[in-house]
Amino acid sequence: MEEIVKKYIYEIKPVYKILAFFFFGFLWALANVGYSVALLTWFAFVPFLFLIKYENMKRGVLLSFIFGFTVYIFNLWWMMNPFLAYFDLNNQFLTGLALGLLVVCGLSAYFGFSYSLIFLISRFITYRKNKKLFYLVVPVVYTVVDYFYPKLWADQLGYSQYVFFHFSQVADIFGVSFISLLIVFSNCAIIDLIEAIWYKKNVFKHGAMFVVVIALVISSSIYGIFRYRNILEKIEQSEKVKVGLVQGNLTGFDKMTIPNSFTIDKYNRLAEELLEEDLDIMVWPETVIPATYSSAKMDFSNVKKFKKFPLLFGTHIVEEHEDGDDEYYNSLVLLSENQQKLDSYYKMQLLPFIEDMPLDFILGPVLQLYSAGEFSRGKDYKLLHLDKMKIAANICYEALFANHIRKSLSVGEERANILINATNDSWYGRSIEPMMHLHIAGMRAIENRIFLVRSTCTGHSAVFNAAGELINPTNQKSKEWFEKQGENLIKKAEKLISLSSQTAQTLLLKEKELIISLKQKEKFNKEELVKTFQFLDEFSRQILINYPEYKTEAKRISKYKERLINFLIKIDSKSEVNLENLVLDRVLNINKYISRIEKKSKGLRKTGKNLTNLRESDLDQYISPLFFEDTTVYQAALMEDETIFNLGGWIFIYILAIGLLINLIIIFVVRFYKIQAKRRAIKEIQERRKIIQLWLD
Repeated sequence: MEEIVKKYIYEIKPVYKILAFFFFGFLWALANVGYSVALLTWFAFVPFLFLIKYENMKRGVLLSFIFGFTVYIFNLWWMMNPFLAYFDLNNQFLTGLALGLLVVCGLSAYFGFSYSLIFLISRFITYRKNKKLFYLVVPVVYTVVDYFYPKLWADQLGYSQYVFFHFSQVADIFGVSFISLLIVFSNCAIIDLIEAIWYKKNVFKHGAMFVVVIALVISSSIYGIFRYRNILEKIEQSEKVKVGLVQGNLTGFDKMTIPNSFTIDKYNRLAEELLEEDLDIMVWPETVIPATYSSAKMDFSNVKKFKKFPLLFGTHIVEEHEDGDDEYYNSLVLLSENQQKLDSYYKMQLLPFIEDMPLDFILGPVLQLYSAGEFSRGKDYKLLHLDKMKIAANICYEALFANHIRKSLSVGEERANILINATNDSWYGRSIEPMMHLHIAGMRAIENRIFLVRSTCTGHSAVFNAAGELINPTNQKSKEWFEKQGENLIKKAEKLISLSSQTAQTLLLKEKELIISLKQKEKFNKEELVKTFQFLDEFSRQILINYPEYKTEAKRISKYKERLINFLIKIDSKSEVNLENLVLDRVLNINKYISRIEKKSKGLRKTGKNLTNLRESDLDQYISPLFFEDTTVYQAALMEDETIFNLGGWIFIYILAIGLLINLIIIFVVRFYKIQAKRRAIKEIQERRKIIQLWLD
C-alpha cells in the first residue's frame, strides 16, 4: 500500500504539487508567530511532511523551497511598509512598491531555503535503510536549523506558543527551542500514526511517539501551572516600583516631517497627565527624540520639562574624537528628576541593513550618496542604577535575542532586577509585526523570570510580569478608555473637517479671483501670490503638526500650490494659452487632496462613534488595528530570580546541535568508506575482467 501511495504522489503533475505546497506554506505561516494561530501549529506541518517524504532529492529541495518561500512571503509582507511610506512621501509610490517587493521576495527566498536545508539533512540521515527514522529525525533537524539559520528577525517556531500561557512557562528550563521541538514532534507523530492506520502497520508501535508528545505537553503544562503560581508568590514578596509609560503615537516618518520641538512638546504634554502619580521612573520609546546629542552633554532641560521623577528616553548620542572619526550610537539616556544625565546605554545588537551594513565595502558608498550612515555598536553590557532599581536596558531589536538578554542581566557581581525595552515598531505600520515583536519579547520575561517594561512609539507598550503575563497592555483597555479615545477622535475629526471645508471654500473664492484677473490680462507679482495663498501654507502646516497621518496629502497640497504660483509668475499676458483651464487644473489638484483629507476625517469620526458605542465583547477587535497615544502607570516588582534557563536551559539547543553534527559526521564517514570500498571492489572486478580477457585472447 505504501508503495502505491508513493508512486501516486510521485506521478502528480508538478504544477499541482507547486500549488499544494504554496497552500500548505500559507497554513504554516498562519501557525507561526505574528498570526499566532497557535493551535494550528500542532498539525499544520503534517501535509508538508507527508508529501515531501516520498520525493527524490532534486524535487524535494525545490518543493521545500517553494513551501518555505511561501511561509516567509506571508510572514514578512509587512517589510514593504517602510519602502511604500518613504517613497510615497516623495511621490514615488511605484518605486517604493518595486523595492519593497524586491526586499520581501529576496528575504523570503533566503529564509525559505532553510526548509530545503531541513529536507536535505533529514534525507541524508535517513537515506535508504534509515527511511523509517524520517519522522524521528525531522524534529531535531528542524529545531537546530530553525535556531542556527541566520535570520533577520530571529523568529523561531516556539514563539507561536506564547499565547498558550501555562505551556510556554517551560521556556525557563529549556528555552524556546524545546517548544519548537515538541511542536514538530507533534506533527511527525500525527502523520506517523495516520500512516500506521492507513498502511495497516503496528498502530501501538507507531503510536508511541504520539503518546510521548502528549505526555510531554501535559507535563509541561502542569509544570507551567505550578511555576506560574510560584512566580506570583515571589512577586507578592518582592519590592515594587511604579513605572509610567508614554506612547506618543508618532511614527518614524512623522518625526521626519515635523520639528523635534513638536515631538518634545507632545511627550511632555502627555507626561503632565502623570505628574500627580508618585512614579519611580518614566519611560519614553526608542529614538523618541530623533536628534543627536554629544556624550558630554549633561543638561537635558530642553527635553525633560518636568522635575518630579526620572526619565529614560531614546535618542542618538555622538562620541566625539579629536581625529574627527566620531561614533554615533542609538542610545537610551537616563535623566534625574532635575534633568541631569545620570547614565546612558548604547545599542549593541544593530539591525542589519538599517543600522549596520554587513557589506559595508559595497553599500557604504551608496549610503554616503544619500547622506546616510550606520551606527556604531555598543561595546559593553551595563546596568543603569536608579535608587533601588538595577536596570538592564535594551533597545528594540535586541529583545529578539535570548542570549543577549540573558547576558545583559548579569554584569560583574550584580544582577538586574528589572528589564526595560524601548522600541520603535512604527516603521511597519498596522501590520502583524508589532504583535510578533510583542510575543517574542514576552518570552524574555519567562526565560529570565524578570519584569519587562516595554515602551513603544506606536502599537503595544506594555509590562510583562516575571511569568510573562501581559499586565494591562496599551490597546487592551476598559470600555471607558475606548469611549474616551472615541470622543477624542470625534473632536479631532470634526476640527479637521471644519478646517478642510474652510480651506476649500477659501480656495474656491481665490480661484474665481484668479480667473477674473487672468481674463483681464492682469499681471501678478510673487509677493502678492505668496500672500494670496498663505492660507494653504497654514493649512499644510496645521496638518503636518497636528495630523501627521495625513502628511502625504499636506505635502502634495504644498507642491501643487508651488506649481500654481510658479505658473502664474511665468504668465505672458499676450499668450493665447487657455489660462483659465490651466489654473483650474492646478486648483482641482489641490482640492482633490483637501477632499481626501476630509473623507479620511469622516472615517475617523465614524471610528470615534464606533468606539464610544462599544460593547465589552467587541473590545478585542480594536487591539491590533488601532494605535492610540496613551499614558499608563504600571506597578513592577524588582526581582533577581536566578532561573533554570540561566543555569542550563540555553545549553539545550547546543546539545541537540552537537548531537546532530556528530551524527552527520559519523554517517558521512561511514558512507564515504562504503563508497570507497565499493569503488575499490568495482576497480578490482574491472582489473580481473581485464586479466580474464587477456587470458582468453
